[in-house]
Formats: sequence, C-alpha cells, structure tokens
Amino acid sequence: MKLREHPKLKGKWPPQWEINQVDGPVSPNPEGEQGVLKDVKRYWLESRGHLALFIRHNGQRYLGQMEFNDKPFQEALYTELIAELKRCDSIPIEKVGDLDIGF
Repeated sequence: MKLREHPKLKGKWPPQWEINQVDGPVSPNPEGEQGVLKDVKRYWLESRGHLALFIRHNGQRYLGQMEFNDKPFQEALYTELIAELKRCDSIPIEKVGDLDIGF
C-alpha cells in the first residue's frame, strides 16, 4: 500500500509544512507533496509519538510533524524513511507518498 493511502496516515499525510530555517527571502510554505525530504527525527512524549520531517523547498528548510498513538507503527515508518534516506541523500516528497509500505 502506498504511504499516502495508509489508513493510519489519513489526515496526517502530507503534513503541514512550516518554515524551520530561513536561508534568504521567505517564500510561501509549501503545500501537499512539494519539496525534498532531507531528514527525519522521532520522539515520544507521554502517550504520543511524533515524527518530524525536514524538507527543502525553494532554498528554504521546512518542518512537518505527524503525531501517532501507535508506537510500533511510528517506529516502522521511521525505520522505512531512514532506510530510504540512506539509499539516497534526499527524496522528493511525492516519491515518499508513493513508497510501498506493508505494515
């Protein structure tokens, strides 16, 4: 199943992108599956997990966050995204949405 179609990501994918680091003139925040994934971080606070996705778009760095109640799902998604980033330095967000995930 494509990542963007997974029932546990309904309403979470793609995340809302917010400026994270200003490197010149600020352009409007990207919407949807724009940009290139550069990094993923995970953290767990109380009963909720979070994935922080860092993208580049129009020369700027943006952050999108997804929240989870299902820690095993969050860990599996994090592991998949990190594995993809190890294969290549960056991934277009549209291709992230196309990833075939089986968990």
